[in-house]
Amino acid sequence: ANRFKSPAPPLPPAPAWVEKAAKASHGLLMLGTLLIPISGAPALFTRGMGLNLGIFQIGPFMARQEKSIVGPITEVHEWLFWATMAVAGAHVVAALWHQLSLRDRLMERMKF
Repeated sequence: ANRFKSPAPPLPPAPAWVEKAAKASHGLLMLGTLLIPISGAPALFTRGMGLNLGIFQIGPFMARQEKSIVGPITEVHEWLFWATMAVAGAHVVAALWHQLSLRDRLMERMKF
C-alpha cells in the first residue's frame, strides 16, 4: 500500500491478546525473512558452492566440508524455513478469521 499518499486506516478495536498475537506474528515473519537467507549462505558455502545472484556471483569461500559440519547448518536453515511457513500459514488463517468471522474490515488496511 502507498502509505506516503494515504495513511492506513485505524485498527479496528480488538482484545489485547489479538494485538499481541499480531505483533508477535509480524515480528516472527520479519525475523524469518531475515534469517532464512542468512542461514542459507553458510549451508551453500560449506558444500563448496557459491551463490549466483543473477547480476553477480559470490564464489565459494571454502572447500566442501564433511557431513558432520554441513548437516547441522542445513538443519537450522530448513527448520527456519518451515517455522516461517507455519507462522505465515497462521497469519493467513488469522486474516481470513478477521474477514469472514469477525467482519471487522481489517483487510481494508491492505488496500492501496
